[in-house]
Amino acid sequence: MIRTKMILMVTAIFAGMYLIVVSQTQSPITQTPQTMLTAQEQQLDLERSATTQKQINRYFHKDVIPKLKDCWARVKGQGAVEIKYTYRRDAAGKWIADRLAISSSTLPAGQDAVALQCMQDSVRSTTFAVENTDSSQSKYVLYWSWPVPFPPGFPKMESQAIAAAPTGGDGRGGCDGKGAPARCWACGPRGCKRTCVGGEFCRMTGRSCVMAGETCVSGGPIGTPGSGVIIQ
Repeated sequence: MIRTKMILMVTAIFAGMYLIVVSQTQSPITQTPQTMLTAQEQQLDLERSATTQKQINRYFHKDVIPKLKDCWARVKGQGAVEIKYTYRRDAAGKWIADRLAISSSTLPAGQDAVALQCMQDSVRSTTFAVENTDSSQSKYVLYWSWPVPFPPGFPKMESQAIAAAPTGGDGRGGCDGKGAPARCWACGPRGCKRTCVGGEFCRMTGRSCVMAGETCVSGGPIGTPGSGVIIQ
């Protein structure tokens, strides 16, 4: 009996010591987001983003603006209007306009509807190519800011700037170099951040950043395209 009690006491002592050691060596679990992208990955992302913006602007300047100019001259007042475009994939594998809506505007009352109608008529039956990076998507979302009225020399001078624009950049001046806001989301060094080119939504799951929704691009036809740099 005495021997049994001694064995139980020794076992209890060792069990207590083990618990103390484990409690001291375990570190607390934190919810701080881990670094999402390396510097090299971020640079590659910037280059891809700027290339995407140039592709979209080439589409607008080649296919949309020639039909838009005369109608746009009938939009009264001065300001800017941002339009959300939702494109869907057509049977030929191209992006075709599905829905347009005003997302923000500084135009006088009643002019948003005029601008939207002009744009709807101008994008009808236009398409642009599906790139490899968005080949799995069924929809594509654009947020594009348009000035009212168009500046003198537009669109020729802007088309030349787009052709000469380098890939990459620092994002100053918004997503078009003229203040167009970033409407998309990306996984940045500390979690979800606004960006010029990314996804429509973003969320944190524990310490992981998860992109959701459609491919999203924000910018404008005026000025040199901005980069996809995370700006907020």
